[in-house]
Amino acid sequence: MNTRKTNEENTVYTYKTQDGNTWTIRAGENGVTEEMIAFLRENDRERELQDLYQEKNTCYRFRNALDCYKKVAREDEIHPLEMIIDPESDIMNVLFPDEEESSPLLKELDVALAQLTPNQLDLIHELYGCCKSMAEVAREQGVTRQAIKDRHRKILRRLKKLMNVEDL
Repeated sequence: MNTRKTNEENTVYTYKTQDGNTWTIRAGENGVTEEMIAFLRENDRERELQDLYQEKNTCYRFRNALDCYKKVAREDEIHPLEMIIDPESDIMNVLFPDEEESSPLLKELDVALAQLTPNQLDLIHELYGCCKSMAEVAREQGVTRQAIKDRHRKILRRLKKLMNVEDL
């Protein structure tokens, strides 16, 4: 029984297409070899590991921006942030951190953002990550637009102070 399962694993590969159809290919049919099926399985495993690594190492701010957008996006709409990889979860960035130098100002901004409260980060992500207007955020939070504007101004002043920047 074990031999048959191992043999079947080496000779049959089932996958789903984007439209939800399930297809099965078998070694020996249409020029498909066991090596091809082994390659497809290995490829699937590598993708699963990369997805797992990215999920475990994605920073709060990045994940929050995606979640905020998904709440307001249409089902068929893809957020631009989903098209890029969070640098903190990119395995290449972890393995080769010196390959790409980022701006010192961006590093300073990242340090300053880390000092904001979760509520302040959420507001920044709502306004900049989700591209919502202050009026939209105010409606969602049940406060006035002026309250959101005041919070935003306070956050920018705090970032300016943390970064020692004159114009922000």
